[in-house]
Amino acid sequence: MVKNIIFDLGGVLLDLDRQRVIDAYDKMGFTQADQLLNNFLQKGIFMELERGTASRWELYDHIRQSTGKSIPAWKIDDALNNFIVGLAPYKLDMLRRLRKDFRLYVLSNTNEIMIPEIDRVWFGQQGMKMADYFDRMFFSYEMKLLKPDPEIFERLALQAGISPQESLFLDDGPQNVEAGAAAGNRVYRPEPDEDLKKALVTELGLPGDYFD
Repeated sequence: MVKNIIFDLGGVLLDLDRQRVIDAYDKMGFTQADQLLNNFLQKGIFMELERGTASRWELYDHIRQSTGKSIPAWKIDDALNNFIVGLAPYKLDMLRRLRKDFRLYVLSNTNEIMIPEIDRVWFGQQGMKMADYFDRMFFSYEMKLLKPDPEIFERLALQAGISPQESLFLDDGPQNVEAGAAAGNRVYRPEPDEDLKKALVTELGLPGDYFD
């Protein structure tokens, strides 16, 4: 029986647009973004930012040195935050309903620049914060680990005090889903724009009117 649901953020709860980030960085003269940014796992300085082994200040320095320009920090932040283009309000309602019967968690490869914006803009749509929707949140940059590293799943289970065998893990990254399954979790990989409510009703064996 599933007692816990572990959600990825980008590509599952949050809608992404990688090209918007690349275009924003191109405009400021930073042309490396196309090679470094990915929907599932970043490279170079962006990977280090998500692993928590590089700070936002090191990202600023990297971009300024690469472009030869004194680009304001807020402009670099805004470009990266262009990755997120939406969080459908129905998903917030869905999370609130699920939390009545399940323990909910986030496990996300993310960074210190984007999380405050995600919390304020997207999870704040209904006057709440991200922490109001989940029992606990696990961010890669705080854990110093990245999916699909097996250790990130082990640490989540240990720190949350949950059993993988009683957990459903949702992620849009094929390697992350494989790693989650190898760690003992039941897994599900949503398709782009899939109705998560319908998927969860099926996966969890919920009544058809569960979210009504």
